[in-house]
Amino acid sequence: MNDQSINPNDAASVVEKYAINPRVRVGHVHLNVADIERSLAFYCGALGFGVTMSLSEEAAFLAAGGYHHHLALTNWKSRGGAAPPIGTTGLHHVGLSLSDTGGVGGCAAPPASSRGDAHRRE
Repeated sequence: MNDQSINPNDAASVVEKYAINPRVRVGHVHLNVADIERSLAFYCGALGFGVTMSLSEEAAFLAAGGYHHHLALTNWKSRGGAAPPIGTTGLHHVGLSLSDTGGVGGCAAPPASSRGDAHRRE
């Protein structure tokens, strides 16, 4: 790790000092969700991930292509929770890179019943 201080207002200096290999891939995303079943309807039903392990109503681990899990959905700290208010910190979105769209059913327009709170802002 570089011991030099980081100027948070100078993104270019951070990129030059702490550049990550451009071939890096994200292997795991852990999401705190309010409702496991509703989340499974979206991630499995709309996007096509498979469940690799389930802990009843507390957690589900999802993957594609035989990997142990790409996504972990848990409600250990978030069961029944509401979407965070606009203007708060947290994950805003995640992009999934697909080599082709042949295996994606309904990805562009998931059924309304499978959309999470992040899609409904009042």
